Amino acid sequence: MEKTVIKSSQFGELEVSPENIFTFEEGLLGFEEYKKYVLISDEITEPFKWLIALEEPEIGFPIVNPWHID
Repeated sequence: MEKTVIKSSQFGELEVSPENIFTFEEGLLGFEEYKKYVLISDEITEPFKWLIALEEPEIGFPIVNPWHID
């Protein structure tokens, strides 16, 4: 399986394996045109992770494990 390479100003160039791609058939609310995303972990922003759109890597959503919120 071939890896996808994306470039973002925040994370630089990233190689993404097909098994790490999340597909939202209907897109996300307000971003319906973007269907494929990858989850990025960054030590600097922990405990937050980033859901980055493959079609437009400058679009990313911070996410956090709900167990970290008290």
